[in-house]
Formats: sequence, C-alpha cells, structure tokens
Amino acid sequence: MREQIAAAGLFNWEDEIFVARAPGRLDVMGGIADYSGSLVLQMPIREACHVAIQRSHPSKQKLWKHAQARQLTKGQESTPVLQIVSYGSELSNRGPTFDMDLSDFMDGEQPISYEAANRFFSKDPSQKWAAYVAGTVLVLMTELGVRFDDGISILVSSAVPEGKGVSSSAAVEVATMSALAAAHGLDITARDLALLCQKVENHVVGAPCGVMDQMASACGESNKLLAMVCQPAEVLGLVTIPTHIRFWGIDSGIRHRYCCFCDDASV
Repeated sequence: MREQIAAAGLFNWEDEIFVARAPGRLDVMGGIADYSGSLVLQMPIREACHVAIQRSHPSKQKLWKHAQARQLTKGQESTPVLQIVSYGSELSNRGPTFDMDLSDFMDGEQPISYEAANRFFSKDPSQKWAAYVAGTVLVLMTELGVRFDDGISILVSSAVPEGKGVSSSAAVEVATMSALAAAHGLDITARDLALLCQKVENHVVGAPCGVMDQMASACGESNKLLAMVCQPAEVLGLVTIPTHIRFWGIDSGIRHRYCCFCDDASV
C-alpha cells in the first residue's frame, strides 16, 4: 500500500513519461568465467524490469512532504530532487521509496567521487537498493559530463527474480539508464550503456561483477543467444535458437551474498 500511494503521487500525469524495459538473462555457456574475459552465450528471459521516468522543472515537481520540509530547512527553493519508488520492496526487506537532492551528487563544480557515493548509499541498509537506480545518474554525470537541472521522478517495477542468478540488478540498471537517456535526449549505444551500467554496480554499489549481465540485458534479443567475449566486451553475434529447443533455469535455492538487486548466483 505504501508503494501504491507513493507511486500515485509521483508523476504529473499530463506531462511526458518515458518507459524502458530491460530483461533478465539465463546463462547458457560461460557463467562465472566472464571475470576472466571468456566467451559466453547468454539468453534474455521473458521476465524484465520496467522503469518509468519523468523530468520536471523544479518548480513543477511533485515532492513528498518530507522532501519539501528538507528543502525548507536548507533554505532552498525549487531545487531538483531525485525521487524513486520501487515496487516489490516487501519481498526483499528494503524501503519502498528513496529521495535526495540532486545537488548532493555535486562537490562544487564536479560530481562527487564514486567512493563518496558508495558510502552515502551504504549508510542505511534499507536504502542501499537505491544505489542501483540513482547510481546511473551519477555515472552519467561523471563519465559523460551530463548535468541534470530538472527534477527526476522514477518508478521501478521488476518481474526479474532477485537473488536467483538471472541478473535482476543488471536489468534495473539497464532499464533505468535507458529511460534516463530517452528522457534527456542522450544517444548511447547498447554496448556503451552496458559498460556504464557496470560502473554503477562496480563503483557506486560496490559489487565486483563483470560486464556479462549488463551486456546480455542491453544487447540481447528475444529467442536468440548473445555470443560475446567479456573482455573487452565485444559482441560476436546472435545465435537463433531452433524452434524445437527450450531452455529452463532451475532455482538452486542458494542466494548470492550481496543484497538488494545484486545476484550472480548459479542456477
């Protein structure tokens, strides 16, 4: 109910909203060897993450009451705010909402360091999940020099099982960054987007993953296997799956030790 109430008041429904979808993936060949730069075959799955984003002028953004109070305490008016609602929070013991002033991502004229961001999101375990989403904003600021003058409202809804080894974290990152790119007119290739999302997970979240998951989510196609070499992240081609062949992922019941969306566990 908290998620639904927060989501209902998140957007200005008469203004433009951008929605992106990114799937999870099933490892067919290669698996954990992506860390060593191996050849892998990855298959996008039906389950996916959807992210809806709206950018608003700070004077028009619909802020939650505590965000309004925070700005009044700071003596700020019309400051861009990042607001996130994540569905499914009750299933993984995380807070359903997150918000911050976008100015907190700046240190003078430059973005804050990834180390500082990691410490910021690690302070509250129930809010650490937000690093996967908000981290895309910081990576775009740091790596591409993007500056966000408008407020950003984000709604995350994912059907990718968490902690099951099917890349729920990569799906969230890819969907969020894709929606951000669309909303702000950024032209980013699928490969570059995957590499940027890897930086989110490596540096902002602090999870030492390879790039296989993000590449599979960003570059994969339905009913095809993505063939790629993980270092230096080069797609070799797409292999059409014969119609008489089916793939199943079997849940081992062993959850990855990282929390929230991160999940490199075997299935």
